Order: sequence, then structure tokens, then C-alpha cells
Amino acid sequence: MSDDLSRELSANSFNRLKVRARLDTQQRGVYEIQAQGETPEAARQLAEDGVAALLDWDNARAKQSVTRSRQSLQGQLQNLTARIEAINDPLERQSLVAARGQVLQNLSQMAVLETAATGTLLPVAEAVAPTRPVSPRPLRNAALAGLLALFLATGLVLLSDSLRRRVNGTEDLLPLGLPVLAQLPLVRRRNLAQGFLPASHSGPLYESIGFLRINVQSMLGDREHRRLVISSSYPGEGKSSMTAALAESLGAAGQRVLVIDADLRRPTQLKVWGPDRIGTHALPGTDASLPPANTVTEMFLRPDAAHATRVGTNVDLLPAGTPTAETARAAS
Repeated sequence: MSDDLSRELSANSFNRLKVRARLDTQQRGVYEIQAQGETPEAARQLAEDGVAALLDWDNARAKQSVTRSRQSLQGQLQNLTARIEAINDPLERQSLVAARGQVLQNLSQMAVLETAATGTLLPVAEAVAPTRPVSPRPLRNAALAGLLALFLATGLVLLSDSLRRRVNGTEDLLPLGLPVLAQLPLVRRRNLAQGFLPASHSGPLYESIGFLRINVQSMLGDREHRRLVISSSYPGEGKSSMTAALAESLGAAGQRVLVIDADLRRPTQLKVWGPDRIGTHALPGTDASLPPANTVTEMFLRPDAAHATRVGTNVDLLPAGTPTAETARAAS
């Protein structure tokens, strides 16, 4: 505690002992002393010591003027004594002795005044031990720790996100060594009123879908069975619309296309294609006599009875179904 007070005194920043001057209801100056200690008793004792030090300072301030007067009289007394010893004239010597007696009398009075001099401060209340600790406060500390952890986590996430490589445009794909197959233009909402597929039948979107189809065919080559996976990191980025538009363009070019909706959580292919479904038929290599498995989930359970839904020219769809525990085991 003593070391803390010394450091606070040298830094002129006080936490252990604080003195605040204020006026009471009678417009009299009051000093309020607050102390902190490791225990309530230590805080009370430190406050008492602070009060004692303040009273000593006030008394010393009150005695300063009297002390200076006494020191002045002592100087005069020493001067008169030296002059009396050095002078030989009896008349002048007698005068100096009388002056010295007066100074001695004044000096004795000043000594009495110095002893009795007191300051103007009086203690109005005794120090009381605190009933509640100022620190630590577990609830406040927990809240501050939570906020600090939140700020640190947010800062780390932002830093990680800023350092992570991302694709914001076609130019960001070049360092990754990935080709750009096509770039679709932005389509206004009013042009999508009838759906994405009707909007892809004309305009800039039609040209972009055709350009994408040509590039995809050139990359897949002339193999008999070609598979293409369309995916993205977040929902609502256009996977289903792009799949349907590309499948329709491939079908119109004479390719036989089977669209498999593998999104078991949010299946959307049936919504994209709309109600223009012609009917279901057995896929090659399956038994047409078995009860049809019309969805991806049923296909996992009965692959020999997979049936696709005809949704367009040369385009069949195997929609996703409601996942079950049995389907999950079959899929795994």
C-alpha cells in the first residue's frame, strides 16, 4: 500500500487515496476523503491516516506565519547581543539592553503563540469501513471480458476475411488458373416476372447462355457420358436457374440432358421449370416394371426403379425429395 501511494504521488494520479473539496449546506468548506485497501479495515485505517495527515498539514500552515515572526525576532536578538558585546558606550549599551529585553519578551510570546497555533480544519465524521467492495466486481468484469472477446473475435474475423483470397470478378480467377466460361449480365427484376427460363430465351441473357453452352461442350469433349456439377457457397446465387438454362440450351442443341437436383434441403428445380412437365419415364438401365422412384431420395433406396420427369426438349429432371434417416444411411 505504501509503494502504491508513493507511485501515485510521483505520477500525480491517485486511486488509493482521494481528497475531494466541496461545500456543505452551510457554505462551509468540507474535505471528503475516500480510501481503498485490500480489506475494509485497511481502507478505514488509510482514511484515518489521510485525515490525520490533512490536519497536520492545516496546523503546519497555521503555524507558518508565527514561525516566521519568531525566526525574525531570533535574528534581531542575535544582532542586539552582538552589538551589546561590541559597544563600550554605557549610555548606548543601556539602550541596547532595554531593546533586547523587549525582543526577548516578544519572542516568548511568539513561542507561546506558535505552540498554541492550530488550523481551521476540524474532523466532522469518523472513517467508516466500506460495506461493498469497489473491486473486483465479477459481473462487471465478466461483461467487460465478454465485450473484449467479442471485439477481438470480430477483429480476427475481419482480418481473416481481408486476407482471404476471394473472387469478385473475372480478373480474380486468373491467379487461380481457372478459365472463365461465360459472364452473365444483370437482369432487371421486371424481366424475371415469368421466370428465369423465359427470360433466357432472348436478349443478352440468351447470348450469354449460348456462349456458356459452347464453352462447356468444348471442355467436356465428345465422351458418351458427361457429368457437370453446378454449385456455390451460399443459397440464392442462381445455381438452380443457371442449371435449368444451361440444360435447356443443351437440349435445344440436340443433347440429351438429365438434371439431378441434389439440394435435399432447399430443392428448387421443379419451381424453376414450372408446371410444363410432360410425364415420367424409366431411366436407361432400370426396370420399368417396378414402382417408379421419382425423386433423388427414392433413387437412393431403389436405384433400379429410377424414373425421371420430362421437363423440356431432350431434358429430363430427377427432383429432390424429402430426406429421411433411411435415405441418409443409403446416401452415406
